[in-house]
Parts: sequence; structure tokens; C-alpha cells
Amino acid sequence: MASPQGRKQRAEGGQPTFKSRTGGGLRAGGQINNILPTDARGKTFLGQMGPKSIPGLIKPIKNPSGTFFFGQVGPLNNYHHGLRFGYCHYYPWWSDWYFGYAYYIFNPIPWQCVFSPYYYYHCVPGYLPFRRVWCGNYTVIYIIGDPFGWNYCGRGYGYGFYNASYNSGYNSSNTSALDRALSDLTDAFKYGDATLLDRLVPRGGSIEIFIDGEYSYTVNANEYYDITADLLEGVNTSDFQIVDVRRVRDGGYYVTARHDYLDPWSTRQTNWLTFTLQEQANWYAITQAGTSRNRP
Repeated sequence: MASPQGRKQRAEGGQPTFKSRTGGGLRAGGQINNILPTDARGKTFLGQMGPKSIPGLIKPIKNPSGTFFFGQVGPLNNYHHGLRFGYCHYYPWWSDWYFGYAYYIFNPIPWQCVFSPYYYYHCVPGYLPFRRVWCGNYTVIYIIGDPFGWNYCGRGYGYGFYNASYNSGYNSSNTSALDRALSDLTDAFKYGDATLLDRLVPRGGSIEIFIDGEYSYTVNANEYYDITADLLEGVNTSDFQIVDVRRVRDGGYYVTARHDYLDPWSTRQTNWLTFTLQEQANWYAITQAGTSRNRP
């Protein structure tokens, strides 16, 4: 998992440790939207947004067309009931411009923003500008067959439960491109290593985003990379497990993963992530990604 000391060093240095594809350095007029408060000694305590008032437990609002964005809704003051404002990073000295993604929106603005793919994670901002995404036809996948077995060959392959009788490493000829891709995905989340996303999210493509199992919008792959890298380097992951892999009828695989982590209030949380992987140039790339509070 990403080390707290590493996050502290990044916060103090003010720069993401990964190379941002969108330019990074967001400055939002100097405003600080981290709402995790501290007392006079700098010790974190629970303020207005404690564990019992976490708004991510509320299902996002959809417009009549089914997309998750602020369109056909009422006045702004209606958003004060349930939707979250700002973010709660683990370190109170964290500033907005330390993120690698350059276009976050921190508070819900009618007509102008969509839910971030990681809205349910309170250590990162919850919204993206509507102008940075697009809605349209998306790829409908058809899952076929039983769960597909694969072999973990990543950073912890010597003791990983994925490979009970499997002793070949990442570079072995016994590992497939799918084995290596899923191992990179696992290690990226488990160890907070955004560089492992490089081949999984190639430049120039796009990612279809799903929230609670329903299509929300499509985003540029470079922007998805930065948003996900910010999460990986910010969240306090305790475990990440790929629990199901299924073949897709027209090629590729549908992956379901469980992400366990501690939120900024040291409360254990679980989110479920899904990924559709399609083969590209002897590798597998993410073409769809989803987040849900419940197992799909």
C-alpha cells in the first residue's frame, strides 16, 4: 500500500510522484478545498464531515437520460443535502495543486460538472468539468463462460494466493499477457504505484465510465490516467483483490476487484471496481472502468 510517509513527503514537496499527462499543477485561485481540519497543535480531529455524515453513501443523482451529471435538477441549495463539498485528504496541509489532474471541480455546480469515477473516495475531489467528458453510445459487453483462471506474477508473486503452485515470475515464458496485465493492475492499487498504469491506459484512447453499474460518460484516457494515479497515491489501501475474471463475447475480459482501504477517519471501507480489458498490441488495455459501493 502507499506509505503514509510517502504521502507526507509528496504533500510537503507539492508535486505528484508520477508524470502527469494533463499538466497537473491545479491552482484554483489559491483556494484550499481540503476540509479535514486540525487543532492548534496540528492534530487531525473530526470536524463537520465525520464518518457518520459521509455523503458518498448516497447514490448519485441521474438526469432523465440516465447519465450521472448535474443537468435537470433544482437550485444549488438542494445539493447541500447529501452531495459532498471539497475532499478530505489524510494530511491537513495537502493543497489542491498537489494533484496530478489539472481540471478537478471541488464542489457540485449545476450544469457544469459530473461525478468523478472516484466520487466514493473522499481523499480526492468528487467532480470533473462536464466539458472534459462526453456522453453517447457505449460498448455493450456480453459475458460468457465461467470465471477465468489467471496467474499472479507481480511484485508479491512469491507469496500471493493467486499462485498457490505457481513459481514463475513476471518475465517467465509461462506467464501470459493477461497474467501480466492483471498483475500490474493488482500491484498498482496494492502498492500505490501509478507507473504500473502506463501500459494499461495507453495514450490517445478513451475510457467509458460506469457508476453503480450504469454508464455515466466517456473520458479521455490521459485524463483517466491522472485521476486514477491521484487516487493510487492518495488512498490508504489495505488490500486489493481481483475476485472474478470473465471472458467477453467479442474478445477481452471483464474484471471485478475488491478494494479495501482506510478512509481519512481511519474507518475501514470497501469499494468495488470493474474493468473491461481489450487486447491491444499483445497487451491488454482498460476500455471501461466502473466504481460501486456494492459488489456488481
